[in-house]
Formats: sequence, C-alpha cells, structure tokens
Amino acid sequence: MMRLGFSRAAGMAAMLALAIPAFGCGGSDTSTNTAANASDVTADVFTAALAGYGAWVDVAPYGKVWQPSPDLVGPDFVPYATDGHWAVNDDGDWVFASKHDDEFGWAVYHYGRWAYSDDFGYVWVPGTEWAPAWVQWAYGAGYVAWAALPPDGVTWTPERWTVVEEGHFTDDNLIAVRLAPERYTSIWATITPITTVHSGAHFIVGPPASHWKSVVKVSIGRPAAGAISARVKSIVAKTGGKVIVAKPRAAASVKASVNVSAAVSGAVGAAVGGSAHVDAKDAKSPAAKGAAAAASAAVKKPGAAPPPEKKKAAPPEKKKK
Repeated sequence: MMRLGFSRAAGMAAMLALAIPAFGCGGSDTSTNTAANASDVTADVFTAALAGYGAWVDVAPYGKVWQPSPDLVGPDFVPYATDGHWAVNDDGDWVFASKHDDEFGWAVYHYGRWAYSDDFGYVWVPGTEWAPAWVQWAYGAGYVAWAALPPDGVTWTPERWTVVEEGHFTDDNLIAVRLAPERYTSIWATITPITTVHSGAHFIVGPPASHWKSVVKVSIGRPAAGAISARVKSIVAKTGGKVIVAKPRAAASVKASVNVSAAVSGAVGAAVGGSAHVDAKDAKSPAAKGAAAAASAAVKKPGAAPPPEKKKAAPPEKKKK
C-alpha cells in the first residue's frame, strides 16, 4: 500500500472547519496502466451506451457530461447512495452494487468522476481508468462517510458527502439511512479520513471489510479487453438508439441541453447504423414543457401596454318616493 501526500493534522483541522479535503486524486484518471485500462475504453465509448438512460449536456468547465434521467433515479439522486448498496468483490474491494448496473452503473461507478451542476444536479464526467469505486472515504467514531471523487481542483462541501452510522453501512437502501447534513458538524470532529491508495492502482481503499460480520459479495471486477465494446453494442441494440432529453433545473440551460442532445443523437445514430430518436415522453413531459416555456418567456420582448380599463358607469340613483 502507498499513501497519498496528506497531513493528518492538516486534514483534521480542515474537517473541523467543515472544509472537506481533496485527497489528491480528483479528476485525472488517464493512467497508462494497461491492467487498469482496457484497450477498448475511450471517453467516446460511453456516449451511445448511456444516451438511453440519461442526457449528455455541456457543463463548464468539464465539457460534455452525463445527467442520469430523473425518471430512473429520482430528482434527489446522489451517486454511490441512491438505488444501491456497498458490497465486496472477489479482490476484497468495496464496490457499489447498483440496481442500474446493467444499464449505466457499469460505467459511472467504475470510471470517471462526478461533478455537481446547479442546473442539472449530479453529472458524470467520463474517464477511462477502471476502479472498484472512485470514492473518498472517512471512517471512525461509529460512522462511515464517503463522497464520489470530484474532478481535479474541486473540493466537496459537507452536504455532498454521505454519512451513515456504521451499523447501516451495508444496508440495501443507503439513501434512506443517510444522516441529515445538519448532524455533520460534530461528526467531522471525530471521524478520520482514509488516505490509503491501493497498490498498483489509484483508488482509495475503504474501511476494513472485516469490521462487518455480514457483507454481500459480488463478482464485479476489472473488465477484460473487448468486454466494454461488446457491452456497448448490446446496450445500444436494446435501447434502439433512444436519446434522453435533459431536464434542467434552470430555464437558462434549456437551449444548451437541446443543442447537445441533437449532437448526441447523431452519435447514437452512427452507433446503431441508423437515426436515433429522442424520447417523446421526456420531450413532452410537464417538466420539460415548463422549463422550455419559462426559457421562452425569459427572452420575449415586452409587448405594448394593455389598453386602460374602461370605467363602468355608475347605476342611476333611485328616486325617493
């Protein structure tokens, strides 16, 4: 095992100040380690495979990123917490077993980084190096904390972390036992960051699996060369070239998301040897219509002022008898 350059004293001081430290392995995962990178994995290989389960959008400064469809994961999605649980693979490493593994979990929980956009929520930034989980960890005093590794130069604020009592760490529905961020202040003062990096790779190891008596074991490991290409072809054939339209949280992002969706549609069409189609349900959803209407209203020029309201004539007075 090797350790990242991280001062425990400095790290604990940072946690006490509620500024969670970046552990030094943020967004760059372009290692030339052939054991970690299958020869058929490039950033572009994910475009067609994930287009049917989320939207590709442009988010500065990362470029093209992927937003999981809220119809699949819900509006309050948190990576490595929603719709899944922690398990141990054949190598003894922690992996996030997602109910969406066959759809998109095989990619977004083993490659790349996660960023947060005010417009789109959590978005996935593609990468090409495989790991059991790209996560930063903290552990101790009866708690386990983790957060998806962000891109280089990004340090998560406390609410972007997931903290659970250690007795619930292996629960099936982690998002249900996630502690409220208001409780984090006292927890950071006693919890210890894990900075040990797996030998021969670049991912941070989690808490010792031996601490839990009952841990689910899964066969999720580094894919063999050619496996990713085969998986992508299978997924694209299954989704039929469907392209999801982004559901932005801010009306100002509607135009950008439509432009990117059109570009992705072309890429998916090329992958399936035909033309891709946009999910009509997504495009016609109340959320999409409402965002588009808001964006349209935001750029409309003010029209002429309405004519003044005519005053109604007062009713005639009744004559006194």
